[in-house]
Amino acid sequence: VFDDYFSLQPELLFSIKGARYRNSADEDFKSAYVLKYLSLPVVGKYYVTKEISIEFGPQVAYLLSAKNIETSDDFVSNLGQEAASVDISDKMQALDFGVTAGVGYLTKSGLYFSARYNFGILNAHKTLADENTIMHNGAIQVSVGFSLQ
Repeated sequence: VFDDYFSLQPELLFSIKGARYRNSADEDFKSAYVLKYLSLPVVGKYYVTKEISIEFGPQVAYLLSAKNIETSDDFVSNLGQEAASVDISDKMQALDFGVTAGVGYLTKSGLYFSARYNFGILNAHKTLADENTIMHNGAIQVSVGFSLQ
């Protein structure tokens, strides 16, 4: 805490991010990316009141694993089981840099609520077939905590 209005809060988070893909030419083909990260955001908090804060700051994330899960209704039962799970860690960037922004609410009892949006700045994919295609990470984060102050 710097003063009554501003504080800095480093965090260490585990997050799972991903995307779904459906080929418009082949309605039966479906694919999903599942990316697991260890993230370190450094969040600056500006307290508008004693209870409400605006949160903003940079974030760096390290890729722990990346998989592409493909399903096709032609090859699997109607239960939608996985047809193939492929490790694509070598095709993804190991580090992701981003920005996080949100709001927080601190109750008088010390219970804390926060809602944020995290946007990755870098292209998360190393090589895509179409060079005009860029893949950014994005996540909505909701948290509950307890303040010891």
